[in-house]
Amino acid sequence: MENSSNSKIVTSASSPPGAPRDYYATLIRVARKFRTRVFLDTSGEPLRSGLAADPDFVKPNQDEAASWSSRGIDGIRSAHEVLQQMLEKGAEAGAISLGSEGLVWSSRTERETLVARVPKQSSPSCVGSGDATLAGFAFAAEKGWSPQESVRIAAACGVANCLAEGPGGARAADIARLKQEIHIETLL
Repeated sequence: MENSSNSKIVTSASSPPGAPRDYYATLIRVARKFRTRVFLDTSGEPLRSGLAADPDFVKPNQDEAASWSSRGIDGIRSAHEVLQQMLEKGAEAGAISLGSEGLVWSSRTERETLVARVPKQSSPSCVGSGDATLAGFAFAAEKGWSPQESVRIAAACGVANCLAEGPGGARAADIARLKQEIHIETLL
């Protein structure tokens, strides 16, 4: 493996069958030795142990974050509070996706918390939209984009996935169009 800060690992979903409960935490610790950035999107114990290993980015959905924190998330403010707890537990930055309500993003180094408001779309299924959102964040990190542009592309990827014929089928044209429709706000 090349020793480069440009390397990234994206982990998404539950641990592989038969893997130890701390599978993602171990992966994060090994990646850190090689200065590889890790993006984490999981739930339950893998999320809990993964956060303790200090991932670069964490992106649970509303239900996963609520389960992790043992408290309900009923909107932007409560999502922001839980996200701040995740940053305190080890993540450098993160976002909590809130479905049709958009997402909340924050980091340890930025002074502002951003909220992406997404356009309402009718779709048969949004399965895989969290993965698409995480892919958007990883892409933006690769490009070195600002937090605002990172949140905008990630939210557009998640919504575009809802328009696709199946999970992971978001089209570049939909992402480009939706990117212009995403409204970014600063949470005060």
